Amino acid sequence: MRITGLLVIGLGCVFLLTLIAIVVGSTPLGISKVVEVILSGSNESPVSRIVLDLRLPRALLATIIGAGLGMVGCVLQTLTRNDLADPFLFGLSSGAAAGAVIVITVTGNILGFWTLPAAAFIGWIRIARPGSIPVSYTHLRAHETKANLVCRRLLEK
Repeated sequence: MRITGLLVIGLGCVFLLTLIAIVVGSTPLGISKVVEVILSGSNESPVSRIVLDLRLPRALLATIIGAGLGMVGCVLQTLTRNDLADPFLFGLSSGAAAGAVIVITVTGNILGFWTLPAAAFIGWIRIARPGSIPVSYTHLRAHETKANLVCRRLLEK
C-alpha cells in the first residue's frame, strides 16, 4: 500500500512538472489552454502549433531521458554498492574524453559534424566492452567502509 501511494505521488509530480514545462516559455500560455490543445489534438492555431510541435515533444523527451538516466544511475550505484557512484568510477567518461581528444588533436574534422561525437562514442565503447577492467578500480576499493570489509571477510569464509 505504501509503495502504491509513493508511486502515485511520484507520477503525479512528474505529470505536474511536465505540464509546467509545457506552459512556461517565451510565449505565455495558460494551463487551461495547454490542456485544451492537448486534448483536442488539432494543429491549426498558432498556440496549438507551439504546444504540439515544440513544447510537448521537448517536455516528453526530457522526461523520458531523465527517467532513463535515473534508472542507469540506480543500477550503477546498486552494482557497485556505492551511493556516490558515477560514470567516472568505471572510466567511461575518461574513455569518451580520450576518443574526443584523439580526434581533436590528430584527425580533425574528417566526418564533418559527426566526427567528435562518433569518436567519443567509440572511446566510450572501448572502455565499456565486456571484460574490460574498470579504470578506477582503486577508487572502488578506496570507498569501502570498514563495515563492508568485515561483511566481505565473513561472507568469503
